[in-house]
Amino acid sequence: MKKMYYMMLAIAASMMMTACVDEDVERSINLTGSWKGDLNMYYGIEDHRGNYFEFDAEYSDIVFYPDYDFATHGYGKQVDWYLEGPYEKQYYRFYWEILDGVLYLDYPHDSELDTAVYEYYMDRDYFSGYFKNSDYKFRLYKITDYYDWSCYHDDYMYWERSGYYSTRSADEDSTDVAPEFKVVKRGRRQP
Repeated sequence: MKKMYYMMLAIAASMMMTACVDEDVERSINLTGSWKGDLNMYYGIEDHRGNYFEFDAEYSDIVFYPDYDFATHGYGKQVDWYLEGPYEKQYYRFYWEILDGVLYLDYPHDSELDTAVYEYYMDRDYFSGYFKNSDYKFRLYKITDYYDWSCYHDDYMYWERSGYYSTRSADEDSTDVAPEFKVVKRGRRQP
């Protein structure tokens, strides 16, 4: 009788694990491809005078590539677009994995961006939820199931706006000179 009980228990556990794996595969199939929407990204700069400014992304483009067909993990690329600030866009690479329904994002060159998404809604066209430790909801819309962003090659890239932060005054006869500044902070908005 005990043998039968343990055998039934093993079968039930196996079926539960298979169900989790199947759900993770289904989620990863929906996830792979390119998305567009609000990820609540921002960056902060400090200029040559020590002044600090923050800029919120207008929207983000993000693509998830599987490591192989039906994989529950892979890599991705993210581009955040800004209407204001010295940088028009910022680019990141990341790794992703879905494990027991949780989506993990790992940014190898900026661990401050690492996060997990526990509670979310996703289908083939729409993806929304909350990043770990955030009350800000993200919303993404599916653009394509697969899109090759091969024009982005490096780990991080910034694109300056031409003529931004010009310091030329009316009485100067020199050409425009942009002051020095550096990105000192970036990430997702927290309440």
